[in-house]
Amino acid sequence: MPEMPSAGPESDAKCMEMLPNSPESTSGRGGGMREVRQAPEAAIRVCRQRPVREFAISKTAEFAIRLFSEIIAVTIPSSASIRKRLRMRHLQLMLALSESPSLRQAAEGLALTQPAATKSLQELEDALGVSLFTRHARGLDPTVSGKAVMRYARVVFADMDELREELVAIQAGDVGKVRVGAVMAPAPDLLTHVIVKLKQAHPRLHIIVQIDTSDVLVHALQQDQIDIVLGRIPDGWPAEELSFETLGEEALSIVTRVGHPAAERGKLKLAALTEYAWIIQPHPSPMRQIIDQTFRENRVPPPVSTVETSSILTTLSVLRESDMLAVLPTSVARYYEDLNMIATLPVALHGRLAPYGLVLRKSRPPTPAMQLVIDMLRAGGLGEMSGMSEKGGAATIKP
Repeated sequence: MPEMPSAGPESDAKCMEMLPNSPESTSGRGGGMREVRQAPEAAIRVCRQRPVREFAISKTAEFAIRLFSEIIAVTIPSSASIRKRLRMRHLQLMLALSESPSLRQAAEGLALTQPAATKSLQELEDALGVSLFTRHARGLDPTVSGKAVMRYARVVFADMDELREELVAIQAGDVGKVRVGAVMAPAPDLLTHVIVKLKQAHPRLHIIVQIDTSDVLVHALQQDQIDIVLGRIPDGWPAEELSFETLGEEALSIVTRVGHPAAERGKLKLAALTEYAWIIQPHPSPMRQIIDQTFRENRVPPPVSTVETSSILTTLSVLRESDMLAVLPTSVARYYEDLNMIATLPVALHGRLAPYGLVLRKSRPPTPAMQLVIDMLRAGGLGEMSGMSEKGGAATIKP
C-alpha cells in the first residue's frame, strides 16, 4: 500500500478554499453557500479523507467538517416547502437516472430535451437543498442524498402501481385484500359463512384469516398487521383507539367422542359426569370461569382429573382417543358434531361467554374490501343473534 502523504498547508488549503466566505477560497473554487450546497458530501469527504500521518486530523479539517455539517442541516428545507415544490416529473427523472447515468438517455426516455431535464434536476436539487449527483464526462453519479431520493421515488411509483391495481380491482368488483383476525367461537360458523359468500361474489378477493385470542388479535390490529378483528374486548383495551360493535353471544356445550357411554344415557345430570376426566381451558380464561361457576352453582365438586389446554386441535385429538369430556363454544361443538367428529351431551351450561363482535381502528377508514367484509359480518351476526335456538343455547345463522 502506498504511503499516505502527510498533512500540511496544501491539504488544509483544499478544505479551507471550499468553505463559504473563507479567506482562502479563490474565485471559481469557493464561492459561498451555493458551492457548498452543490457538493456538501464531497466537501466533507475531502476534509475527512485528506492524507494524514499518525491518524491525526488538523484543527482546520475538524473545523471544516463541523461547519459543513451545520451548513447541510441548515440548507435542508422544511417538509412543507418540499411538498410545495416537489413535482411528479422530478421523481420520474430520478427514477430514469437510477436506470441510466446518462442525462441525455434519461431525458429521451421521458420525451424531454436535455436542457429541460437539466432544468428539472436543478429544480429538484433546489427544492431539497442538496446535491443529488456529481457530474463527470461519463455521466452522473448519485450522491448519498441522490441514492436516498431514488429509493423513495421507487416507493412512490410502486405505491402508484398498487393504487392502479386496486382501482382496476374495484372496477372489476374484486377489491383487493382483507386481513381478518378471529377468536375460535365465531370462526367455524359466522366467519366461514361470510368467507364462502364473499368468494362466490368476488372470486379474486384475497382474504387472510388469523385465529388467535382476543388480546393477541387486538395488538396485531394496533400494529396494522390485521384489518378487522372478530373477537371480544380484552382487559385494558384502548377504547380511545378502537371501536367495538357486538355481533353475537356464545353458549357452551359439553362434548365427547362419538360412541361415548355417557352419550347413550339420555338426559344427564352434571354430577354423573364427575367420574370422567375433563379437558378444560386454563385459568383465568372466560370459559374456565364459567365451568367453575357451573359446578359451584350445582353444588357439584369440580373434576379431579383434568387436562388444561386452549388448543382445539389437541382437544379433538384427545377426545377421539379417550373417554374424556370437554367444554367448547356451542357453535364450535355444533360444527364438529356435524362432521361426526364429536357428540354433544344433553347437559345445560347456563353461563355464556362475553359478547364477541367487530373491533376496528377509529383512525383508519375502511377500504372497499374491508367494508364488504364488515357489512357481511354484521348481517351474519344479526342473523345469528336473532336465530338463537333453545338447543343448548346454540346460535344459528338463518338461511
